[in-house]
Amino acid sequence: MKTFLPAFILLMFVLGCTAVYNHPTKGPQEFEKDRLECEHVARQTLAARGIDDC
Repeated sequence: MKTFLPAFILLMFVLGCTAVYNHPTKGPQEFEKDRLECEHVARQTLAARGIDDC
């Protein structure tokens, strides 16, 4: 049990470091534009199927 906590903290640290991905050729503005376009397409698809997007 004494080794569980340090191992758990180390695991969370390692996994937490991979939560952010930096694209090698696109900046934050392009990412935001792509994200908004994706959300728009998703909302259109939901509306076409008659599903409320909350």
